[in-house]
Amino acid sequence: MAMDAETLAFGTVSRGTPSVAKMNVTLRQPNWPCKARQRKRVCRAEGERASPHAERSGVRMSAELKPGLPTGKWMTDIHLTTNSPVAPRITMPASVEIRPALSVSPGEVTFSPTQVGQQSETKLVIKGGQPFRIKEIQGLDGTMTVSNSEDDSRPVHVITMKFDPTRKAWSAKKFAS
Repeated sequence: MAMDAETLAFGTVSRGTPSVAKMNVTLRQPNWPCKARQRKRVCRAEGERASPHAERSGVRMSAELKPGLPTGKWMTDIHLTTNSPVAPRITMPASVEIRPALSVSPGEVTFSPTQVGQQSETKLVIKGGQPFRIKEIQGLDGTMTVSNSEDDSRPVHVITMKFDPTRKAWSAKKFAS
């Protein structure tokens, strides 16, 4: 038996993006019927016989990520079942890393100590794997204002945050994203 890869590797994928991984498996005996099926949390996989008339038997494996996987690293096993007495079940690992659909930089926004009545300003960069639009920004109190100069869909937005303390208690506030 030979596989053209050690694992069905999806690589790194943005959350919500469909992805397919493929692998060829070659068996030494031409008449080993086999089937592969996997319907777990991470992906759906199916195998299809490549060439029934060749001197070797081949299977084309194809696995598709299930929608809605949360961010993080995921692994699963896909099992290829044959009628071979030597290898009745072949296990192929599958792996993927799901990254967030959007990323914010810097990861933590810190305003320097600011006197009452003075403003402090910083910029945030929000990146996505595909163009997106910022429709609304929530959770601001009276000391924070946010402006987005771009109103159209784009893969990167630069947001300006302004801090204007009106009380001494707000003179050194820290926000984490």
